[in-house]
Amino acid sequence: MKIIKYIALSLLIAFLLLLALGAYFYKKILIAPNSLANPVIIKIENNTTKKDAAKQLKAAGAIGNEYIFLITAILYHKKINAGFYEIVPAMTTAEVIKKIDAKETKLLKVVFPEGWRTEQMAERLNENGIVGYEEFMAAAEGKEGRLFPDTYLFNPKMTGSDVVVMMLDDFETRTENLSLTDDQLTLASIIEREAANDADRGLIAGIYNNRLKIGMKLQSDPTVEYGRDSNATAQLSLTEKIDYTYWKSAKTAEFTSVKSVFNTYLVSGLPAGPICNPGLKSIEAALSPSPSKYYYFLYGKDGVLYPSSTAIEHEALAAKYLW
Repeated sequence: MKIIKYIALSLLIAFLLLLALGAYFYKKILIAPNSLANPVIIKIENNTTKKDAAKQLKAAGAIGNEYIFLITAILYHKKINAGFYEIVPAMTTAEVIKKIDAKETKLLKVVFPEGWRTEQMAERLNENGIVGYEEFMAAAEGKEGRLFPDTYLFNPKMTGSDVVVMMLDDFETRTENLSLTDDQLTLASIIEREAANDADRGLIAGIYNNRLKIGMKLQSDPTVEYGRDSNATAQLSLTEKIDYTYWKSAKTAEFTSVKSVFNTYLVSGLPAGPICNPGLKSIEAALSPSPSKYYYFLYGKDGVLYPSSTAIEHEALAAKYLW
């Protein structure tokens, strides 16, 4: 009888110890706040294991103990769902597990400025962990000019093709009533890189239109920069391409030294295609250029646009406002 009582007492003590340990575990570890100072966005890929997710979250400071995360996720049969998750300061391991299991994903906002080349968009997508640089570039091949610059919300399961389709759909929606031709889109891309503000876009479009009418070379510096950068990046590794700086001002010697079908100092008429992805204002300017008698323009050091009708006038303005 004493043995039975002893066993029962031992079992009770063991149960109470386990209960105490469980309570300690729950209070001190599972519901202990993380040490983040600022919110972080965690991207969990498809087919990520519980073990790998625990390591990733621990490395980012989203949880305090990867083993506690792993054990809890296994014991309670919690799922590791792919997605972007925002983990905020003081969030507990239990809350992180619940968020991922419930697939409380966060759409990631990415902004693409007007006038960016496709490569720059690829860099930003890669940087934000949406899709890889090469994957996007492959999907976007031949789409320069039609990847509409905008603010997008991306979900974690999108492929490079999905992203491109979203951007192309945005472009079609914005331009569906404009009867935009390929040539007008190419001109719009030049206007986008040339104009310093919206007020100047129509005048610049008109000046280029005047040149096209008489067969005069456009001689647009951004077309030189586009050709130069395209030539340069073709020889670079992936890492070097991602780190490359685009749109450095073209030097005078490059006007004739850059061999490219985009260089309008060498080729007549429009370049081979768009040199960037223009915004709606530049597209509208290309469709409705402001009529004028001008064939030249420059921006002075004061940021003001100075148009002129002849080369002599242009050179005089350059001497007055550029040097």
